[in-house]
This record gives sequence, structure tokens and C-alpha cells, in this order.
Amino acid sequence: MRRALGLGAALVLAAGGVVLLLLAVDVNRVEGRLAADDVAYRTAPARTDLWRAPHVLPAAWSTGLLGIDDDIRARDALRVFKLGHPRVLFFVAGPEVISFRSSAQALLARAIDSEPDARRRSQELNMLGVLQLIAVGNGDPQERQRFLPRAAETFRASMAADAANEDPKFNLELTLRMMEKQKQSGESQNGKGGVAAKGQNAGNGY
Repeated sequence: MRRALGLGAALVLAAGGVVLLLLAVDVNRVEGRLAADDVAYRTAPARTDLWRAPHVLPAAWSTGLLGIDDDIRARDALRVFKLGHPRVLFFVAGPEVISFRSSAQALLARAIDSEPDARRRSQELNMLGVLQLIAVGNGDPQERQRFLPRAAETFRASMAADAANEDPKFNLELTLRMMEKQKQSGESQNGKGGVAAKGQNAGNGY
């Protein structure tokens, strides 16, 4: 009986050792892939496998151990935000760009909900506000009435998260001017089709 128990304990310890070894392999892969894909992102942002290292064990084990789940979410959101070309005028943005913008809003909302870093949360809120602001570019007065106040509130939240972030201050002023002009004339020609809002610059944001 003792011999059987000893053998069972040895097997459990051996299995645990194998799991730890495999986890160490996964962690090493994730760390290397994160650094490599930060470089690859700058030349190939459309790649869908960025920051996705191959795993032996469930991916959440290694990313959770490293505490980088929020970092990956932030990277994903920024990547899709830039693929949405926020400076491209609404009326010339194709279906693919519009799709990226919609996806970016969902990714940013998810990232914001779990973002522990105030500075990065402010950046994410500002990017979300930019997407809300450029959504008014189709010139529809009802759309403007719906999206402009929403964008203003998002920029205010961005400012509250990080008072040192100047971009949401600029964007809030722009939004308030658009709201005032909308109120005065019913439908402003300024900003129709696109707005010169400030967000994350290409190549930055990590």
C-alpha cells in the first residue's frame, strides 16, 4: 500500500514538473513574441496574429502569469484604431475602413473597462472619443445630435483620467464648437465628412 502511494505521489510530482516546464516554455515564447511583434507592427499592422505566441498550455496561463492581458488588449485596440484611418474623411472611407472603426470602438470599450493604468486609459478614452466624433461626418443632423454629446463626455472622461493628456482637451474644444454651431445653424458645414481630431500618433502608444 505504501509503495503504491509512493508511486502515485511520484507520478503527481513528475506531472507537476512537466507542467511547470511547459509553462516556462510558454512564458518565454510570449515574452519574445511580444517584443518581436511590437517591431513587426510598425511595418505590418494588418497582421492578425500580432502578439499571439504559440502555446502548449492554455494561453491565459502564461499571459496571466506575466500580467500582460491588459497590455495585449491595449495593443489590439490601438492596432485596429489605426487601421480605421481616423483622419480619412467619412465620405471617402470604404466599407473596410468603416468596419475597422466599428471593431476599434468595441475593442477600446473592452480595454477601457479593464485598464488599470490611468495614462493609458486616458489615451484609450481619447481614441474612443475620436471615433465617436468622426462618426458625425455623414452630415446627418440626427447623427450629429447623437454622437457629438457622446464624444464630448468621452473626452471629459479622458481628461479626468490623465490631466496631463492634451489631446482630449483639444478634441473637447473642437467638439463643443461643433455642438454650438450645430445649435445655431441646425447643420454645420464645418467638419462635414471628417474632423481634424487628435489621437494616437502612428508608431506610438505602447
